[in-house]
Amino acid sequence: MGRQKTDGGPLIRLQDVAKVYGTGAANVFALDRINLDIAQGEFVVVLGPSGSGKSTLLNLIGGIDTPSSGSIVVKGNELNGLSEQQRTGYRKKNIGYIFQYFNLLPSLTARENVDLVASLLGRSKRTPALFRELGLENLAERFPGQLSGGEQQRVGIARALVKDPAILLCDEPTGSLDYENGQSVLELLRLINTRKGTTTILVTHNTVIGNMADRVIRLGSGRVAENSVNSSPCPPCELRW
Repeated sequence: MGRQKTDGGPLIRLQDVAKVYGTGAANVFALDRINLDIAQGEFVVVLGPSGSGKSTLLNLIGGIDTPSSGSIVVKGNELNGLSEQQRTGYRKKNIGYIFQYFNLLPSLTARENVDLVASLLGRSKRTPALFRELGLENLAERFPGQLSGGEQQRVGIARALVKDPAILLCDEPTGSLDYENGQSVLELLRLINTRKGTTTILVTHNTVIGNMADRVIRLGSGRVAENSVNSSPCPPCELRW
C-alpha cells in the first residue's frame, strides 16, 4: 500500500495554489488552484506533458519560487511570506534536488562535488559514509568527464543526500539516461525512500515510471487531472520502457 502519514497531518499541503506568469490578457496559469496533500515517506510520481506545471510544482515546494496565490505548508510551516533569506534556510535544511543534467562541477572529483555541498552545511564527514552506502567508493576520485551518465547521476544523488533532506525533489532524473542506467537510478531512489523514509517527488514525462510510485499525480493545463494511490507499486527492476 502507499505510505500514509498517521499523525500531525500531511508533510506537504497545497491549498488553492496558483502560479501566474505575465499580466493582463497575457496571463498564463502555470498552476491553477492546485489542492494537494503529500504524506511523510510517500514516493510520488508527477506526470504530464511539457507545460503542464510539473517543474513549477517542484519549484514551489522547494521554495525556489513563490505562488501567486494560495497556501503552501511544509512540516507545519507556512512558506508564503518567507523572506529570501528564510527560503534559502528552508531549502538548505529540508530540500534535496536531483536534476536531469547532473550539474556536477567538471573541475572537481566526484568526492569534491559532494564535499563542496557538505562543507557549506558543516557535514563534510558524511561524504565517505554516504559514498559507501551508495556504492560509489571506486568513483570518488574520478572527474565527471570520466563517469558515465548513470554514475554522474548517482553522484548527483549523493550530493542531494549529504544534507539528509526531509524531501527529495527529482526533476526528470532519468531523462538523460539510457534504459539500464535509468532503471538503476530509480532503484536507488526507491531504496533511499524505503530505508530512510525520505519523501520523494519525481516529475517525469515517462508514464511507465508511475507504476513504481505510491501515488501518481497527473497534471494537465496547470490542474490536477488525476490523483491516485497505487495499491501495488511495481519494483523498479520490473519497469520496461
